[in-house]
Amino acid sequence: MAVNAVKMYFISPLHSGRYGRGMENVDTVIHSDTLYSIIFQTWAKLYGVPEELPIKITSAFPFVENLYYLPKPGLKAPEFEKDEIREKYAKKVKSASVVTFEVFENWIKGWGIDYEKMVEDQRLLSENIKINTRPRIAVDRLSSDTSLYFVREIVFRKEKTGLYFAVECEKEEWQKIKTIFSLLQEEGIGGERSLGYGKFRAEFVEDFRLPSAEDGDKYVTLSLFCPANKEEIENAAVSYQLVLRSGWSIAGGEHFLQKRIFMFSEGSVFTKEVKGKTENVAPDKSPHPVYKYGKAFLVKAR
Repeated sequence: MAVNAVKMYFISPLHSGRYGRGMENVDTVIHSDTLYSIIFQTWAKLYGVPEELPIKITSAFPFVENLYYLPKPGLKAPEFEKDEIREKYAKKVKSASVVTFEVFENWIKGWGIDYEKMVEDQRLLSENIKINTRPRIAVDRLSSDTSLYFVREIVFRKEKTGLYFAVECEKEEWQKIKTIFSLLQEEGIGGERSLGYGKFRAEFVEDFRLPSAEDGDKYVTLSLFCPANKEEIENAAVSYQLVLRSGWSIAGGEHFLQKRIFMFSEGSVFTKEVKGKTENVAPDKSPHPVYKYGKAFLVKAR
């Protein structure tokens, strides 16, 4: 199956919530489980409710024009055995959550990295993506009492910066994805859409090449990953971080908190080709299932 990509040039602020209390938490990526839910809901409206979407997706990562970023691999940084490199760049490498295609490819192949260029790439990202905090006032409908709260928003430099994700699917499904995001660019994605948040201009890239070490014996995931069972990851997880995933669902006119699950984060490394699963996270009171996407989108590494 072909791998293509969707680029979203945001023309209004984005609120992509992170699990936690309040509206102050935001992510500068859209994780694959959230992205899958967005696609699934629109797919169901246009084409009917499928049992499972016949696609595989990465999380949505930043780009600046044609410079794409990927999650920092959970592999040992090349040349960090040299004291002068480690002392000069250790803090900067540790603080980076994403790296450019060039750095990612050299990293997973064990080649040398231009760390000064990597620092410059991080600066470029920070210059084009800003996180703002806006105060809001909530008014009680019964008492008219007011309370102050804060919302964080991600602002992208218009017509230059945004988020992209890769999708692996057949040609027919790719056409549907293009239709879905042509519609979503008008409706917006993420939170606070009623206030105009999350609107973007979509661009579609055919035959999108992701960095990979084809002769590698390890695998790096570019999506969140939920193991199908314990056996799938037994002696397989080399380097990883776990992230807590949850959210809210509506059933019968009521809001329900989804069951919380831990997933392997983007950039986690495995010794074999893991698959993952889509997990039902519906609370016990929910009259229907609520699925959380946890399939791994892998590239090879050495």
